[in-house]
Amino acid sequence: MRRLLPGCVVAGIYLLGSIGYAVEVKDLFETQVAVEDQSSAKRAEAFQAALGNVLIKISGSRDIQAAPGIEAVTKNAARYARRYHYLEKPTEAAGEPAGAKTPDEAKQLYIAVEFDGEALQRVLREAGLPVWSANRPQVLVWLGVDRGPRDRFIVSEDSGEDIGESLMEAARRRGLPLILPLMDLEDRRRVTFVDISAGFADTLSRASERYNAQTVLVGHASRGRGDDWSVEWTVLRDNVSTGWRESGVDLQQAIDSGVDGLADILASRYAHSSSGGELVQYIVAVEEVASLDDYAAVLIYLENLVFVEDVTPVSLESGQVYYRVTMRGALRELERSLGLMPSLRPVAVVPENPPPLTAQPFGSPVTEATDVQPSVRERVDLRYHFVVR
Repeated sequence: MRRLLPGCVVAGIYLLGSIGYAVEVKDLFETQVAVEDQSSAKRAEAFQAALGNVLIKISGSRDIQAAPGIEAVTKNAARYARRYHYLEKPTEAAGEPAGAKTPDEAKQLYIAVEFDGEALQRVLREAGLPVWSANRPQVLVWLGVDRGPRDRFIVSEDSGEDIGESLMEAARRRGLPLILPLMDLEDRRRVTFVDISAGFADTLSRASERYNAQTVLVGHASRGRGDDWSVEWTVLRDNVSTGWRESGVDLQQAIDSGVDGLADILASRYAHSSSGGELVQYIVAVEEVASLDDYAAVLIYLENLVFVEDVTPVSLESGQVYYRVTMRGALRELERSLGLMPSLRPVAVVPENPPPLTAQPFGSPVTEATDVQPSVRERVDLRYHFVVR
């Protein structure tokens, strides 16, 4: 099996980039922080603030900096910085969303910092804190904004509103891959502003199918007196809806409340704490693997999961591949993560001789040659059908 790897890795990486359900967040270990000047003292302060921002993205937890041992890490933030540079941006008007235009030409100095992601993930794992893989659910956002009579619209890619950029900036802060609807002829035929404001989940779910997003965030923001806003948010996922409301906030806070609530929900499902757990092995079988591209896409996806220590293909026969996955954690965590790969469709596991409902401890002997085939088939833990997309 190992001889298959050199010829298929590049194609497999390309396939991963086209996955609709899971998207690799490229800037997970990068952030920007406003600074007063380029002095060493201000740079040290900015490094600490920047590291705090990145730790939130990596862990998925807004409270990560209060966790035991993290204060010592942030105090030594420069140790984890790989590179940095300064840049200037137009000054944002107070109370306006990120990206809002201002009448003057004032500039704000920022420092952009990239940290050593592997080192930070290792620190979190060793401390028993959650780590969220860079492969994250792609989320479609239906956001209706009501600014008053005759001023209602749905935020889209081409709406020309700063609210969309503000939404995307909040998503970058939490490490979430969001997409906005096109609001082309097809979207306008399927979705109206009333569908969003009234929370017609079935209508919005059907309209979201064209975007291949497992998770949908629906928001309705309405302006009250002055700059006071109220907003209702709902997350639609797996035929379950979760909602919350904010009122008496400015527009930026209204937007942040949606992104933060969404990130908290997803992190509770996909961020894993693995320190101190026993190394266990599971067998994942994938049927209908028709090419090296298919084989590589699954292999690389498994290897990129943060809680996985090792992946070994142990058998290939008649288009069916068996992968031995060594990891710390429960089988349900692996199952949830594989559910983000749209090319995989779950198949019920019906072993010939049902094994005990316990994971195989790491280090258990593995027989060679012909003996390995029946033992692998009999103790498959997860089985999938590969669907060409």
